Amino acid sequence: MIHRILRAAAVLILLSTGELIAQDEPSEAPASGGAEEVLPMSSVEVELKFSSNYVFRGYDFYSNYAVQNHEAYGSHSGAWVFTPSITISPPAEGLWINFFSAFALQGRQDVDVDRLIQSGPGGADLLSGLEGADAQIAALAAAAGSPTTPAEAIAAALRPGDGSTGKAIAPDCSSSCLPGYYKEAVGLKRLDEIDLGIGYERETSLGLFALQYYIFNGGNPSGAKGDDYYAYSEVGLGYAPPFLTQLRFNIFMNASSRSEAESAGYAPAEQNYQYYQLAYSDSAALSDSVGLDYSLSAGYGIANRLQGWQDISASIALTLSGFSLGLNGSYRPDLRWYDTDQMGKGADGLPVWLVGGSTRADGLVEDPSKINDPVQRVINATLSQTISAGAGFPSTSTYVYTQRQRLPRLLYWISVAYSFQI
Repeated sequence: MIHRILRAAAVLILLSTGELIAQDEPSEAPASGGAEEVLPMSSVEVELKFSSNYVFRGYDFYSNYAVQNHEAYGSHSGAWVFTPSITISPPAEGLWINFFSAFALQGRQDVDVDRLIQSGPGGADLLSGLEGADAQIAALAAAAGSPTTPAEAIAAALRPGDGSTGKAIAPDCSSSCLPGYYKEAVGLKRLDEIDLGIGYERETSLGLFALQYYIFNGGNPSGAKGDDYYAYSEVGLGYAPPFLTQLRFNIFMNASSRSEAESAGYAPAEQNYQYYQLAYSDSAALSDSVGLDYSLSAGYGIANRLQGWQDISASIALTLSGFSLGLNGSYRPDLRWYDTDQMGKGADGLPVWLVGGSTRADGLVEDPSKINDPVQRVINATLSQTISAGAGFPSTSTYVYTQRQRLPRLLYWISVAYSFQI
């Protein structure tokens, strides 16, 4: 009996084993004719960053936030910005594609910063130097197309017209708009940015070589530097020595034509632009979960009739489980890159200070905290009249006293980010 039981158990084990083996082996060949294809690996890295200003190569992109608030330009006068970034690493080794965006979180809308009656945003004060209601109404009437009565002139100046004057309210008119209170083009939404970058880098026995191409696109119909979308391209070359790959030398050159740069609103100095950069970046582990990222770079710019050290920038950030908290700074050795006063070709050395002028060579610009203050505006007008009437000045010239400030050489901002990879 025992032998029969053992023999039956052995048969069952053999049968079950054979069944299992038969199940593991396919009864017929796959339809594809072979094993399932293994797709090549790729990765996507996402960074979500918030910063207290938007600074790039020493340019304070959000300096108009100080203009909106009637404040002087300072080392930290910008608005908070959201800069998401997505970097795709395709299966091809060394190839990457990056999408970068920048969106201001404060001061997005245009505002009327001067509170003057003008014929368009940023225009001249139509009532400047006019005393008495009759003179002011006559000026408004002339600007509005000479309505028949003073009441019509005032109505046309303070609200949109009904078409009877033949004029319109900006931006629906190109010139000679109806007078009124206009918002200046200082809204930071005009600087919304959606960029595309593509590059390839490879480490060899001679060092690391990199090739990059960027397209900077405006992300708002208002336009960053004009009334339209803009686009600007750069090509970059990079190299790092084999014994120190953390140290890189980069060259960036304008890849847009002059007409494209002009249509994008870039000044002549930016239309033939080259940027040479020496950068060092590295990281260190402070513990099993906490790290430290740091970088230091220096950039030298070359443009039309302008060259010099543009910025020395540094950053340091603590990292923990994908989160980072950083402190950033940018020192600007040559303020000509950021001075908005342009006196024409070769005019940087003219002694315009003798007649109250300014050039990009002196690093002085109009002080937003004073030029738009009503009380200060009266003082400036009085000083301008005194200067114009002073002895020794040509009677055919008009001198305007403008209060200026020196641009800050140092900018700093903080950043908070979260990064993850999929």
